[in-house]
Parts: sequence; C-alpha cells; structure tokens
Amino acid sequence: MAPWLSKLQANTGDCARAGERGGVFHMLHDLLAVCRQSLAAADHYEELKSMSDAALAEKGLARQDLARVAFDRLTEED
Repeated sequence: MAPWLSKLQANTGDCARAGERGGVFHMLHDLLAVCRQSLAAADHYEELKSMSDAALAEKGLARQDLARVAFDRLTEED
C-alpha cells in the first residue's frame, strides 16, 4: 500500500475514535496533502508526455515508462 494512503486511513480511524474536531482538521490536512501530491504526479506525467522520444531517451526513459515514473512521484515521501 502506498505510504500516503496508509497514513490517511490511519488518521481516518483515529478521528472516528477520538471524535475531536482537531482530529478532523488533521485528517483534512492529510487529505489535501494527498491531493497536492497527486496533482504534482499528474503534472510531472503531462510534462514528460509532451517530450519527444529523443528527449525522453536523454533522461533514460522510454515512453512506456511514463506511468511508472509518475506513480513513483506519487508514492514519494514528503
């Protein structure tokens, strides 16, 4: 499981058990962090997708690697 997803699931359970407003804000903060990380991965994919095959090869990438590279960006720790 992706580190960001397990962290979000753990915080969701903590909020439900605690029933505290602060816990909800913490969960919302984590959710927004996941959204920010997802947008960064999508932007990175779009940037790479627009590059020529030659430019990708200079970076050591092939077109079929783009999804993996974007997913790796998504699963990086902050």
